[in-house]
Amino acid sequence: MRRLARGFLFLYFVVGVRSVHSQLPQVAAPVIDQVHGERLHIAGISNAGKVADQLYRGGQPRIGSIGQLKKIGITTIVDLRSEDVGMRYREKKEADSLGIRFVSIPIGGWSTPTDDEVAEFLSLFGHSKERVFVHCRLGEDRTGVFVATYRIAVQKWTAERAISEMNLFGFNSFWHPAMMAFVRNFPARLTSVPAFAALSSPGS
Repeated sequence: MRRLARGFLFLYFVVGVRSVHSQLPQVAAPVIDQVHGERLHIAGISNAGKVADQLYRGGQPRIGSIGQLKKIGITTIVDLRSEDVGMRYREKKEADSLGIRFVSIPIGGWSTPTDDEVAEFLSLFGHSKERVFVHCRLGEDRTGVFVATYRIAVQKWTAERAISEMNLFGFNSFWHPAMMAFVRNFPARLTSVPAFAALSSPGS
């Protein structure tokens, strides 16, 4: 008799718990925001991120860290720094030893790029198997501008959306209003400047 009573008590408890649970507000699974680039942890490379399958970004790689880029399939490194020629030489030597193409597009830390420099960068994405890592010193300002041109030219983002991503990766808008203006004006330049007319559809 006692066993039967205990059975009824257990059944009552289970039904009660399920009833209470059914009345609780259901919490949706967290949604990962993939509107902007994905931040990555890559040893020896600060402010690293994945922009798209073809494009990664970050700060100046430390000596010995290029191998980390090789591991994620990087085929080309674009160095935007105009300063520290010695570092550029060492980086190129390390990249060459790993079979990674090294492209230097030297931009001053306070300068906006020329149309030809941006066109050179965008031309790298003409082959779908290309995987590019672009960097400056900190991966914030110059890198942010070049990533924004990719977003606008290849992925058809608006300038404002591209700028919001620049800010998330540390772009210093207070110090670089000219760079900000360059990105805002880039959609119009993309359709009117001859340097960009020669580009095939990147990523195709």
